[in-house]
Amino acid sequence: MTPFPDTQGRYFHTFGVLGDKIRTKTGALKGTPENQQVRKDEWDGNSGSPPDECNSCYTTPAQREALVRRLEYWALWEHFPCPSCGSNYRTWFQSDSDLFDGYNSNTFTFNMLMQNPVGPIIPPRVSRAPGYHTADGEWYPTLRFGYSLRKKPRRGVR
Repeated sequence: MTPFPDTQGRYFHTFGVLGDKIRTKTGALKGTPENQQVRKDEWDGNSGSPPDECNSCYTTPAQREALVRRLEYWALWEHFPCPSCGSNYRTWFQSDSDLFDGYNSNTFTFNMLMQNPVGPIIPPRVSRAPGYHTADGEWYPTLRFGYSLRKKPRRGVR
């Protein structure tokens, strides 16, 4: 899928923690909760269209570069799952305070912003989003030997 334009005609990429996709009887792709990984320029499989809401954050060029490099890293290297991906992914669970929490795509988003090594990017306010808080994990790992931004083989479509 190619990047889509914003209202000013600028193109950008999206990254999200999404599951594998399966083909329905009609041939359409539908998202599943299986194998949650960071994926680039993919939608959730439910609507087949770009997200209808995008919250902006203000960054310095250095913050943006650090963020994009690590998003590319997580999207390319399935053998090194992000801290809230794969077997660590939990859509929601009941926390000690009888509230619902999660360790999911919300956790990934919040921590990729707040734990930026160049300086925290203040996340937008989001209400009723389990997992949208600081969490332990190696969100900005040291790049591993042999790291490059070459494309990995596509997986996750059955």
